[in-house]
Amino acid sequence: MSITPMDMQVMVQRAPEVSKPIIAESQNAAAAQASLVDRFTKEALQNEERVLEVHQTESEDVDEDGRGGAQQDKRKKRRREDREEEKQADAPRAGGFDVSI
Repeated sequence: MSITPMDMQVMVQRAPEVSKPIIAESQNAAAAQASLVDRFTKEALQNEERVLEVHQTESEDVDEDGRGGAQQDKRKKRRREDREEEKQADAPRAGGFDVSI
């Protein structure tokens, strides 16, 4: 497609009209980019001040299965509860009759 001298004169005169939206769009994009950079910078500084996760071990013991202390604690608690239930089941009930001969 060839450009005639008349088209060239019109194009040169209209160049500022065409460039205004392009310049405005690039300025908006630059402002949006600066806004994102500021937001991420602030967020990064806040994350440096704050502890995100805390990893704490409940117990350092490891049983023969290679499981950690949390598993042992659960098993011990379960055994303790079972023993307490057995004691309660074996204890004589108040107000009942004992018919042993």
